[in-house]
Amino acid sequence: MEDEEGYMTIDRGSRDTYAPPVPPKPQETPSKCCKVTLRVLLAVSIALNVALIIVLIVFQVRNAEGGSCSPSSPNSCTALPGNPTARVTLDPDTAHRRLVVSKDEKSVRWGEVEQTLPNNTKRFTQRVCVLESPSKCCNITQSVFLAVSIALNVGLVTLLIVFQIKNIEGGSCPRTLPNSCDSLPGSPAARVTLDPDTAHRRLVVSKDEKSVRWGEVEQTFPNSAKRFNQRAFVLGREGFASGKHCWEVGVKGKGEWAVGVAKESVKREGPTGFSPAAGIWGIGEYEGLGNYIAFTSPQHTRLSLGRRPRNIRVFLDYTAGQVDFFDPETQTTIYTFSSATFGGEKVLPWFRVWDGTELIVRP
Repeated sequence: MEDEEGYMTIDRGSRDTYAPPVPPKPQETPSKCCKVTLRVLLAVSIALNVALIIVLIVFQVRNAEGGSCSPSSPNSCTALPGNPTARVTLDPDTAHRRLVVSKDEKSVRWGEVEQTLPNNTKRFTQRVCVLESPSKCCNITQSVFLAVSIALNVGLVTLLIVFQIKNIEGGSCPRTLPNSCDSLPGSPAARVTLDPDTAHRRLVVSKDEKSVRWGEVEQTFPNSAKRFNQRAFVLGREGFASGKHCWEVGVKGKGEWAVGVAKESVKREGPTGFSPAAGIWGIGEYEGLGNYIAFTSPQHTRLSLGRRPRNIRVFLDYTAGQVDFFDPETQTTIYTFSSATFGGEKVLPWFRVWDGTELIVRP
């Protein structure tokens, strides 16, 4: 039925029979800066480990080819500074039983008889050979590389743990919700402005087209097929026919209000309906303060809110046919239209303003 001014009203008795929806629990995901930081730390860890592996491989190759940390031969002592022979010692565990290694492991001679020595898989049993022990500098260098690798990895793991703790406690990279405007690149709210040519004559749109309020009297405007002539509606200037979009609306004053999206072809003349059947997906405080409604079809759905929201984020996923309404202060989803059908048509931000209310599109 209609009130005295021609506006549609709802039977309160029938509305009270509607079951309140259970708002879907928002799932948290790491914000963009958190993902970037984690990826940087992971990349640094991988790069450092790869560099250390390459250094160790080069070191081993140089060692095998007679590099600066390999046993020196008699004809190359002069090529090394200091006394390189002091770095070479013999390994008695590898010596054939006929060979006698000195106590200082610096000389070996032929023995008169085979010695009785414990069995050892390292020992030459037929060839009269002995191996030298690995040089001290080689062992030290490899130990240093291993210690550096362990220290760097421990440091990176510590950084990741500290970063995650700060993240959980609300640090510089707090977690965001998928229907938060912060989860989208750029500033999607900055793309939404109001279209004065669609505003009802009672609505006053600001010069920057970022806010709309109820006016004292109807304004004189030229006739336009785009303008709502009965409903106190106004549409956004920008339309969307694909992708994901998000904007925030501030609610000021004590009057009724509504926000959402509408098809570009929504009816402009006469008593336009409040429902998806009429091309509108929205929520609002309607037909009385404290009466929060989701404009569903075929009947409206009553919402149970603990308090009046001061800010509302509208999240549109055109491809998925989803329209979310989110309270950024309580971080809760107010209502979700999960099966919206736009028929390939462009949709625009939609606003309803009543006496005593001002809506502000947040930049």
